[in-house]
Amino acid sequence: MELVTLLNTLAHHYYVLNSPLVSDREYDSLMDELLVLERSYGAHPESPSQRVGGLSPSFDKIKHIEFIGSLKKASQPEDLQKWLNPQGAYVVQPKIDGLTLVLDYRSMGDGRMYLHQALTRGNGVMGEDVTPNAARIVDVPKYIRAPYNRLVVRGEAYISHSDFAKMTGYSSARNAATGFIRRKDVDPRDKRRVRFLAYSSLLPQHNLEDADILSLKQMGFSTPFCKVLKGDSVVAFCVGFDRDLLPYDADGLVVKLRSIQQQRSLGMVSGRPRGAIAWKFPANRVSTILKEVVWTVGMTGVVVPNAVLEPVDVGDAVISKATLNNMAYIESCDLRIGDRVVLVRSGGVIPKILGSLPAARTGTEKSILPPSRCPYCNDPVVERGAQIYCENSQCVAQIAMRLLNFTQRMGMKGLGESSIQSMVEGGVTAPYMLFTLSVDKLASMGISAPAKIRKMIMSKRVAPLHVVIDALSIPLIGKSTAREIAHKVKDLNEFSQLNPNKLDFLGIGPAATNSLSEWLISHRDEVINLAGVVTSKGTKSSGGLLEGKVFVITGTLSESRSKISALIESQGGIVTSSVSSKVDYLVAGEGAGSKLQQAQTKQVPILSEQELRDMIK
Repeated sequence: MELVTLLNTLAHHYYVLNSPLVSDREYDSLMDELLVLERSYGAHPESPSQRVGGLSPSFDKIKHIEFIGSLKKASQPEDLQKWLNPQGAYVVQPKIDGLTLVLDYRSMGDGRMYLHQALTRGNGVMGEDVTPNAARIVDVPKYIRAPYNRLVVRGEAYISHSDFAKMTGYSSARNAATGFIRRKDVDPRDKRRVRFLAYSSLLPQHNLEDADILSLKQMGFSTPFCKVLKGDSVVAFCVGFDRDLLPYDADGLVVKLRSIQQQRSLGMVSGRPRGAIAWKFPANRVSTILKEVVWTVGMTGVVVPNAVLEPVDVGDAVISKATLNNMAYIESCDLRIGDRVVLVRSGGVIPKILGSLPAARTGTEKSILPPSRCPYCNDPVVERGAQIYCENSQCVAQIAMRLLNFTQRMGMKGLGESSIQSMVEGGVTAPYMLFTLSVDKLASMGISAPAKIRKMIMSKRVAPLHVVIDALSIPLIGKSTAREIAHKVKDLNEFSQLNPNKLDFLGIGPAATNSLSEWLISHRDEVINLAGVVTSKGTKSSGGLLEGKVFVITGTLSESRSKISALIESQGGIVTSSVSSKVDYLVAGEGAGSKLQQAQTKQVPILSEQELRDMIK
């Protein structure tokens, strides 16, 4: 019994008080000693080994005592502000990214309560009975002292950053915790990696959320922070909150009315409690292993490092690759091959590595070195600022990327990277050559459905000039700038004959002008050849009701933006994508957002769709 008491005390200091009294190795040694004794004399009911025994979970479906609804979500400050009452009282807690557990304690009749049942959230009405596995979590109390007949505690099972950094074979801490609770025959010492935080209970005598948290803490539960704030302070707190301060994964903060009675009186709508809301962090963060760095070459010759990662779930997507930008970025993040790295999906979409976890290093990690030669054509590379370039314009990688960009911008569906690679290997080196390929030639390159592909390519022989210019992979010339050029140039033939030293009339700025000048010098023949197979007219006008006026379109209008843009351009107007001092009008539809605010700040005249149409009657 003395060894059981000692191990329970050590576990309490490690998990609840966060102040370990012995090393992990010493704890494991004591646990091994206990297991040997229990094989001869049996286990005490309160033994820590009983939390990790070989009981097989039944996962029966059990109805919750109270429905568990999902929370309404706010990802923008204005959404959160609308929900709040500036004079109201609220509490803010972390939205832990783990597995929800609902613990049901029953009275033993002597002032103590025992863990009767543990359920997962399930569908909110029914949960899975995971009692044997929940009891294996060290800081889920099997017994508590409380003067109630029944107590239901809600919380989250999770794995901390530091513990997850020591684990292998899992894509995320959440998946590891979830799988851990559903596994059988788990090693007792591994079970300590799963933690539990209690964030609420069903205690009718408590009317304040923070009082409820304090009560749970006094019973021996580990609890998350619970910040009490007035409504007018909540948004600033949530927006400015640094998630890196948390020792575990969290995808947001939970904001609740401080008064439990008020929460209950408001009830639910569409299965969501009215008295609480979830503030979502901008993106999800996880950690995984950087397995390798592969260098690729872009259409402008820039040589880019790309991380090959151990596949990991990030916001409902499995990520296995991420760009590393350049060597300066690699050095600023202190990255090495074999590192455990922190990954985020920027904007919820683009995977980005934020840095490494040096504490997780084993000594086997390797430095990342830049290439001295192009990985595709073997030409020497050169450094320009922070970037590395392959200056061989005939590098197969650059040709393939330029062709891929051309087909995508021109809307040539069905031509992916593998098809383009086959074409390059078959001798296609410039966009105009796509239009010269016969069905037989396409078939000889291994292109699937060659007749269909040829028909699709030939259907793109007529296209707006701004689309073609945008598709040519000219550095610093994007969609918006291409539109501006197309407004000053009659057609593709005229574009091919532009004097590289006399481009200021285009009005696209010095950097873009210089870039276009250099590009025309080295690619003029390609453009001339393309003009021979593609008919492409600009929006150059000799007059119009909107001649020379620059417009930005935002919000939802009665027609698509492309049709509204075509209407403006037919009258000599220019459509651009960003609000600047050069913009004459902003056309704002329903749901206009940041561009409307920018236009108001810059005092750009704002038009409704009808006002635009009135201008050209």
